Amino acid sequence: MTPAVAKNYHEVKLTANINDDCQGSSMDLIKTLADAQINPTDRQVVWLYDTWRSENYGDRFDKGVCEILETKKPLYEKSGGILEISNNPLCIVIITPLMMRAHKMPFSKDIVFVDSTGSCDQSGSCITFFFFCSF
Repeated sequence: MTPAVAKNYHEVKLTANINDDCQGSSMDLIKTLADAQINPTDRQVVWLYDTWRSENYGDRFDKGVCEILETKKPLYEKSGGILEISNNPLCIVIITPLMMRAHKMPFSKDIVFVDSTGSCDQSGSCITFFFFCSF
């Protein structure tokens, strides 16, 4: 959910709560939507989103992504997956247990489809997906 969608959702919920009271006038609605203590401003919502995103997914730089993935590496390995990170040049490989199982099949080990069309993040990194046949 983007910050704009989150703000819109919050405003819809506020509007519904005021209309449910049946005593709320349109002036009450306007006052509620204008009160930044009840309905945060766009700037406040974006700040909250950026703070949340930074804490959960790292900064929008290669270093931040690598730090977050390093903390998640034991989780991938515990579930039977693989997470490898190379910093120079930046290359991150994530292989899930399902991907490993599908690729071990004799008819799918030589089939690969690579897709990196339009998957670029804010740091300028390109995300490339490798798809394997797994009938």
